[in-house]
Formats: sequence, C-alpha cells, structure tokens
Amino acid sequence: FPAMTSRGCPRSCTYCSEVLYSPWRFRPVDEVISELKLYQTKFGADKIVFRDDDFLVHPKRSREILTKMLPLGLEWACQTDLHLAQHLDIVQLAVDAGLRAVCFGLESIIAENRKDIGKNFFTLDGISELLLLLNEKGIETQISIIFGLDHDTLDVFDETVEFLLKHKVSTFYANILSPEPGTAIYKKLLEEGRLLTKIDERRLEVEDTAYLNFVPKNLLAEQLISGTRYAKKRFHTERSMEHPFWLGNEKTEY
Repeated sequence: FPAMTSRGCPRSCTYCSEVLYSPWRFRPVDEVISELKLYQTKFGADKIVFRDDDFLVHPKRSREILTKMLPLGLEWACQTDLHLAQHLDIVQLAVDAGLRAVCFGLESIIAENRKDIGKNFFTLDGISELLLLLNEKGIETQISIIFGLDHDTLDVFDETVEFLLKHKVSTFYANILSPEPGTAIYKKLLEEGRLLTKIDERRLEVEDTAYLNFVPKNLLAEQLISGTRYAKKRFHTERSMEHPFWLGNEKTEY
C-alpha cells in the first residue's frame, strides 16, 4: 500500500524538478498514523511504501512518527537522503518500527559533482557506517547514481561499482543525467550551449538509456552510454545474492 506523509522536498538539488512545484509541506503525524491503522483494519495491509520524496529528512518529526509506528507491526520501505548518516539513532528506531528497504540518492561518488548539484550535505566517509549498518541489520539498501555530470571521466564507472560492492549495497539504479526544463542544471547547460534540444520533445514513454539531450563535458556520448550499461552489468554480476532483498531478488536487465 502506498502512503504519503509529505509533499515536495526541502533540498534544492540542481538536477531535480521537485522544487519547481511547491515548497515542502507535511501532514500531521496523528493523521498519518490513523491512515496506516485504517489500511490494516480495513484492507489487511502489512506492507507499506512511503512515497515521500524524502521521508526521514526532518529528525524531530521522524522520531515522532517512527515512535508512533512501533506498535503497528508494519513492514515498510521509503526513500530519504544520506544526511541520515548523522542520525544513527533514527536508523535504529526506523528498523524497530519496520523499515525493510530504503533508497538513497547518492548521485555521484565524486565530491566535485555533488558540490555542483547541491548535494554536499554528506561525504563518502561519512556514509560508510550507515550503509554497512543497514546491511548488518538485514535492510535492503538501494542507491541511485547519475552518470554524465561534469567531473565524470571513464574511471567513474568502475569506481562507482567498487564503492557499492564494498558497502554491500543491494540494488543499484544507474541513471544518465536528463536535464529537465526549469531546473538549474538545465539553465546552466543551455547557457553553455550543451543542450541538444531546448524543450525535451523527444521524451520517450519508457526510459531509454541511450537517450541523451545534452553534451557531456568529459565523456563522449557513446562512452557515457556504454559505461552506464557496463556499470549495471558489472554490479549485478559481482554483487553477492546474499544481500537482503525485502520483496525477493529483483529481475535484472542490462
């Protein structure tokens, strides 16, 4: 069952279109808990996916909602950001309250890339303990990466996979940058003359790894496409299937 406790996001990452719509706002915690109880009593729900863009971004609110979820006995998944590494008490509380899978937007292992896109509120060293702790507790960790940022070179594909394998990540979402109209990164690439179309009129109904609407800075388009596919394949080939998967092993396609 899907649930949503907030809309929007308080972050301002340059590639993300979420900030174009409205500011972050959230529902009263007791209202959320009542909804979850209704899912259980009326529909027999025992698994929930929180669809918030950043479920555990607010430490005080996170502690309140997780504490009130403890008696419910639900299993659940969410996406949140890696600032959670600074609040390991919330991690333990989340596990106790039923967390079974969590998705993080790491976006890049290169610090200069993260600085450029406004994702400089964590370091790789700072998140190591978090990722290994979640694995130790049997939580499925999902990591999203964006390839094609300005400081990416050919080395980024192997270095990314090696970081994910080292930290026992369960699921790897390998994405190629797709600048969205209205975002800061779209405006930057437009000013630099690196957009292939001013308006993305060729958007496909399904994701196509080979689709590019910008000119990469330090990679050829062909290198970016083939490198992304290679990183996916290497990760899924070398990852141990002993890693936790909340709803069973995912279907892998390269």
